[in-house]
This record gives sequence, C-alpha cells and structure tokens, in this order.
Amino acid sequence: MNNPIDRYMLFIDDGGNHTTRSHDNCFVLGGVAVPLSGWRALDTRLRTLKAEWGLAPEQELKWADLGIRIAQIINPAANTKPSVLSHISDIEEVRRLGKEVLGIVPTETDARVLACLCVKAGKETKASLLADTKQTRTNYEKANYRRTLNDLLERYELFLRGLERGNVHTYGIVVIDEKSAKYDGIARTVCDVLREDGAIWQSPADHIVETSFVVSSGTSTGVQLADFVCGAIHRSFERRQTDYLDIIRPMFHADAAGRVIGRGLKVCPSRYSGAIAKLGIL
Repeated sequence: MNNPIDRYMLFIDDGGNHTTRSHDNCFVLGGVAVPLSGWRALDTRLRTLKAEWGLAPEQELKWADLGIRIAQIINPAANTKPSVLSHISDIEEVRRLGKEVLGIVPTETDARVLACLCVKAGKETKASLLADTKQTRTNYEKANYRRTLNDLLERYELFLRGLERGNVHTYGIVVIDEKSAKYDGIARTVCDVLREDGAIWQSPADHIVETSFVVSSGTSTGVQLADFVCGAIHRSFERRQTDYLDIIRPMFHADAAGRVIGRGLKVCPSRYSGAIAKLGIL
C-alpha cells in the first residue's frame, strides 16, 4: 500500500455451520476489507461476470449455489432444489465460475482478507451439548458466535491501526450479512462494546466507526464476495482442498514475515493455533 487510505469497509459473512448439530469440525467468520475508493470497481466486475455467465447482474450468487448445482449434475433425481445455475451443465464449469468470482478480490490490490477460524467443540463436549436442553445448546452457539465475531473485529481494528501513516488516521465500518434477529442483535452489540469499551488492549477500538450495518447479501456486492471467501477458507480446513483458497491467498493480511495465522487469520480457541499452523494451509 503506497498511499495512506483513510476509509475501509469490512464485509462479513460465514462459512460452514456453527451449530452444535452440524457435522462440520470448524466454521469461518470473515470477509474482505475494501477501501471505499475500490468498491465501485469490485461491484462492476462482479456484475459483469454474472452477465458473462448468463445471470442477471442483480442476481444474488452464493457459494452454496456451487455445491447445489454440482450435486444436481451428479444426481438430478436426488436434488431437485431450484438452482440459479441450472443453465450450467458441466461440473468443471461450475467450479470455474466460483474461481472467477474469487478472482475478483485480488483485482483490488489494497483489499485484505480477514477471518476467524473457529474449531468446534470436541466429541465429548458436543455429545454433552446434544444431550442437554435446546436452550443450553442455543446459549452455547450464541456465545461461540459472539466470541468469534469479537475476535474478527479485533483483527479489523489491528489492521486499521497498522495503516496509519503520520497524521492520516484510518477508519472503517462493518457490513455483515443478516442472519436472524438474535444473531443480528449480537453483531451490533459486539461491535458497539468493542468500539466503546475495547478488548485485548483495554482501550476502545476507536478506528471502527458506528455500529455493524446488517444487510441482505442479495443487495450487497461486498457480502457476496465475503461469502465466497469464507466458503473457500472453510473448504480448505474442513476438506483440505485449497484450489479455491489459493486464489485469495495473497490477499490475507499478514505480518512483516508473511505469517497469516495470528494476523489475518485468528484461530479460536487459541489453543488450536499451533495445530492449525502445522497443517500448512496458511
């Protein structure tokens, strides 16, 4: 980054399933920090790409659409769920579309990927939770989501602080995909508390402006890109398949030595950081 940038937007979505009933071993909360000056170009590129693939520019495109369409091609009778990609009949073409969407992110050289990888409870803990009341499971899931989002916004604050040059202060807003009333409330509360009371630094996160803006992914280019970013990260750690992740790998926020884990990717609980690092995925 050659010139100081004074305003960013962090678009947030998730990958995987954070609930106790899911078979996933991890879930991802993360996205793309984009300078305001770069948003228009990303929006234009995504709209143009959709048109090239036979989609309306305003059509929402999700990471999950790739999996749905691939499953339909493999076994049409087993998956009759409507797909926005029903006009694509080749699996490799579906995958190529996903990679081209991810390829939009590196075109904005000052954008950065920030994410939190949450390693879910071990088998014993999960078994205990599943045997417990629905309310206990819900409280655990909400606490897990709150902690992961808090860790992600801490990464964002550190990123913004690191961009300051001289008297140029860098500020950012948070735009997050809507989920449900209870989780949207958590998103706003975490952002407000972090901004006003601080966290690991015992001081307010004073580079994050306003509360979280909760939006429908169908209306947000940034959130749709964040959805693909989180899907690629989750696929890499859940399935050890990095073909999608490789496209956005250079965009992760990293320290001076190029290390991503602990900077652009936070692992929680932190006791799993060493094991995740040994995988060599990032």
